[in-house]
Amino acid sequence: MAQNQVQQQQQQGYGYGQQPVQQQPSSHNTTVVVNQTTVNQRQKSWTQGLFGCFDDCMICLCVTFCPLCASCQMAQDMGEFMCLACCVPNWMTAARTKIRMQRNIQGSICDDCCVTAFCGSCAMCQMWREVKVAKQNGEM
Repeated sequence: MAQNQVQQQQQQGYGYGQQPVQQQPSSHNTTVVVNQTTVNQRQKSWTQGLFGCFDDCMICLCVTFCPLCASCQMAQDMGEFMCLACCVPNWMTAARTKIRMQRNIQGSICDDCCVTAFCGSCAMCQMWREVKVAKQNGEM
């Protein structure tokens, strides 16, 4: 049977080898959106620069001298499990990708991986500052 005939029969209520099925009249219609994507939404850049570590000296000092404490605090600020850095391999790439996706920042997972691998401390400062600004603005 041709594809068009099958589709036409399905639209008319016919199944494969079955009798037509009548649908009960409904007093109201219900629409369910399963997956919604926004098209033409312009991506933006990071509001915080990668090498702007000294824009917030407290964050810079915390990342430099106690990176585990910094990662725990940043994860908590992101709404993630506090010990993310201890439990998730390559956690910084995952966190960076999450921030990018939530904030609609341009980039890719490959970019995130390279930045966190080669500029880890600077990336962590940037991410934490980005989260801090987003929380202050009520965006996160």
